[in-house]
Amino acid sequence: MSGHEAHGTPARKRIDSGRLPPVAAWTGGSFGDSYEALGILETNGYTDRLVLFSKTMHAIVTMQTIRPEHASHPDVVLRFHEVMAPWVGMAPHVNVVRAFYDEEIGGHPFIATDWIASDERGLWSLERVVQRRPPDLKTILQWTADLCDGLEEAAISGVEPHLGLNPATVFVSFDGRLVVDGFGMIQALSESPHLPTSYVHVENGRVGMASNVSNMGIGLGLPTHMPAEQFVDARACGHTSTMYSIGVTLYQLANRGKLPFVPPTLGDHRRFLSQMYQAHLTVTPEPLETPLMPILARLMAKNPSDRYPSYGDLRDDVGALAERLGVSLLAPATEDTFAGKSWVNRGMGLHAFGFAQSALFAYNRAEEKVPDCPQMWRQRAACHNDLEQHDAALGAASRAIELDPTETFAWYDRGMVNRFRGNIAESLNNFDNALKIDPNEPLFWCAKGLTLHALERFDEAGPAYQRASELGSEDPVVQQMLGNAYGVLGFHKEALECLEKSTSLHPRRPSVWLDRGRILAAIERWGEAAETLLAGIDLDPTLAPLWFELGIAREGAGELEDAAESFKEYLRLAPSDEIRRTREAKARLKTLEKAGITGAHRSNMGMVSRHGSLSGDPSAAGRFHEQGLNAHGEGRFQDAVDAFGRALGFDPLNVSIWMDAAETLLVTGQIDEALQCVNSAIEMNPSEALQWSRLGRMLDHLERPEQARRCHDRALQIDPELAAAWNNKGLSLIVDGLPGYMLPDATVNEAITCFDAALQLDVNSALAWLGKGLSLRALGRQRDATRSLQRAVSLDAGFQDAWRALAEVFNELGEYNAAYEAAGRALQLNREDPGSWSVRAAAERVMGKPSEALHAAEQALQLQPQHIHAVAERARALLALHRVQEALVAFEQALQWAPNDPLLLFEKGEAEISHGVWRAAERTLRQFLQLAPPELQAQRENAERYLMRLTRMSG
Repeated sequence: MSGHEAHGTPARKRIDSGRLPPVAAWTGGSFGDSYEALGILETNGYTDRLVLFSKTMHAIVTMQTIRPEHASHPDVVLRFHEVMAPWVGMAPHVNVVRAFYDEEIGGHPFIATDWIASDERGLWSLERVVQRRPPDLKTILQWTADLCDGLEEAAISGVEPHLGLNPATVFVSFDGRLVVDGFGMIQALSESPHLPTSYVHVENGRVGMASNVSNMGIGLGLPTHMPAEQFVDARACGHTSTMYSIGVTLYQLANRGKLPFVPPTLGDHRRFLSQMYQAHLTVTPEPLETPLMPILARLMAKNPSDRYPSYGDLRDDVGALAERLGVSLLAPATEDTFAGKSWVNRGMGLHAFGFAQSALFAYNRAEEKVPDCPQMWRQRAACHNDLEQHDAALGAASRAIELDPTETFAWYDRGMVNRFRGNIAESLNNFDNALKIDPNEPLFWCAKGLTLHALERFDEAGPAYQRASELGSEDPVVQQMLGNAYGVLGFHKEALECLEKSTSLHPRRPSVWLDRGRILAAIERWGEAAETLLAGIDLDPTLAPLWFELGIAREGAGELEDAAESFKEYLRLAPSDEIRRTREAKARLKTLEKAGITGAHRSNMGMVSRHGSLSGDPSAAGRFHEQGLNAHGEGRFQDAVDAFGRALGFDPLNVSIWMDAAETLLVTGQIDEALQCVNSAIEMNPSEALQWSRLGRMLDHLERPEQARRCHDRALQIDPELAAAWNNKGLSLIVDGLPGYMLPDATVNEAITCFDAALQLDVNSALAWLGKGLSLRALGRQRDATRSLQRAVSLDAGFQDAWRALAEVFNELGEYNAAYEAAGRALQLNREDPGSWSVRAAAERVMGKPSEALHAAEQALQLQPQHIHAVAERARALLALHRVQEALVAFEQALQWAPNDPLLLFEKGEAEISHGVWRAAERTLRQFLQLAPPELQAQRENAERYLMRLTRMSG
């Protein structure tokens, strides 16, 4: 926390890096030792922009890339490098974002570019400008000239036409100039064979990129900004198509953010794209009362040949219009000025993400090139302020004001220093000076309100807050600042209103949920506080203060065990400089531990057989037996063993207690003791069919199939009308760890006979319907299997195994949403089941969510490190994320446990091809062909084709 935050004055706006989803969720953080991943800045459904700290350059950079599901094809990767190479080779230009290199990281293509820092108002891209502060005509003319200069230089350098130009790909630098970004993505993406036929990406009501694939070509781009010809075939478009996008963008700037063609309500994607296509093809935009209109009309001409033929021609018309209006356009920056301002931009980026000392170094380099740049001095002042170097901050702010008395934020920073020093009246004067220059900045009004409060001028403070709220009513950052300001003053109702507004405007900012939770806890609404903080944790579980405040809320609610766990998680995540919170968390945790709240309790357990006979009290035995069953059902297995032991102490001849104790001991891994319990039960009554059948099931779990089946047969010899015995024998036949396609049909048919026999005895046996469903699946009759499994869950909605099996069958049928839902039901019933996590991973991977799939597979492996299907799914997810080397290791691990699984061999072979390990791929695929059954015919054909190509490549 900076000094001015501690004293109740809202901090200057900075990038809230906490709002960025973790990069690890997308890539596993596989950027090596050279980068620190900060987050995913934005996605449009096809491409992503990631933000990283470069440790070698000591700068904030972006990594732009195509989403993994599209970049998995080699043609896309080759085209990516082809279109990015001219951008990387282009000489630095003031109106084009600098690209450093395009390379593959973790097997995935990236283009690394400069981070363009936002100004204090957060006006980073044109998209934010049109949303918050539409520019005047002079600014639009300057920005149009900037666009022309940047795009013309890019074209001269061989950069392909910018087919994705829109307000989100054009940035506003700190000195108010336009900078173009995002070249080449559509050209590379157009090679993807995985583009949906008709699809529009929409997030938070914002229309993103769309695809429209037909026999006429590949339509690809932003449907609100691209010309009609780009809907038909993006690959045939040229610079005149970019002219059209410029026209739509400028129309928005001149029309206070409103588009020339308002998108229809998104329903069916194909209908939406058709309506947008017709609008761009035939509808004339409504004329605007602006001198720009003739230029806009030519830019948005329906026929490409009627548009401007070159960026130079467009710039000439803009220059002529500016001259008629008496507007002076800025000359291009000199080399030194450009270099100096690049260092200012670097410093701003570093400061925004918390690297304040590094930012000062950048400002020192900037000072060498542009010593009289007022923006550099005002940024330096903000940086010194955040480092609590108040004398230096005052000097820098004063120098900025000396160079340019209209530098509003320099007045603001000067006011901050004076407030910190207790010069409240002088501070108020500074804020008033800022407001004289810019009366529409809500941050200045907020600071003035707090200062008036400090002077006890309450009647004036209220209107200042009101004005800040009005000006920033649709700005989530302003609403968050106001909420914090009200909180400092103890106005909790007003604070919550502002923070709730901020959350509604930008629900994915974890820091807002943190602030809301803190205010709710301050007024002892503990339950709501905990729920609010958990919502923030869902967005970013690595944000340590959320866990600290959650611990406070849970402690206040009396949830002491959970509070202790929250403080422990905070201490695990807390940065080293979080001294105050860390000290308090340790103190609170110590207090809880002294009270005996240390986490899950463990009772002293002993072997069941160690419990001597206490008495012959059947009622006492029954009570402890019931306690054991309840504990087992709740997953408290050691507690269950202890209760069963006590029950046997009262009634050592009770066969049911011995068998229940055995099953619980088996779950806890005490195998020898479990078998001793079963043997004790059978010795007491060797003619009890159910005990023999239960022993068979235990032996199945211990992977002793021959012994298990002898037990099942013995049970059926004793009682051929025991449905449970038929079920257990059927399950023994089909559940032996082998994939379904490796089981002999005769074995599976025998299992179906067993389940049918069980159903004749008890048609409402959910277990029998499960077994029959598994058997039908093994025969490849997935649709019949779903009917049996659905019957099982209809009879027993809490049948977790049946839900998991249903998810697996839906996956095989390609009904991945249904599979995901069924796996979710299974996990609701038991989150400790690795199989359910594994099948969920399979569904998420095919649904295009490889990061989530990797998380699910790793959840399964935490529960069971040698779960073969989870190991395989982890490998597949890593491969989908293009972490090929890690995927190969995972495939190798899976094959150690299942060396003859042909599907794993085939997938490993494909991964080896992707990694360029040709000889290994050839060996793996030949081994696959030796083992592959007829059911894997498609994979056989692909393997043979791969081998032919590998043979040609090797000469």
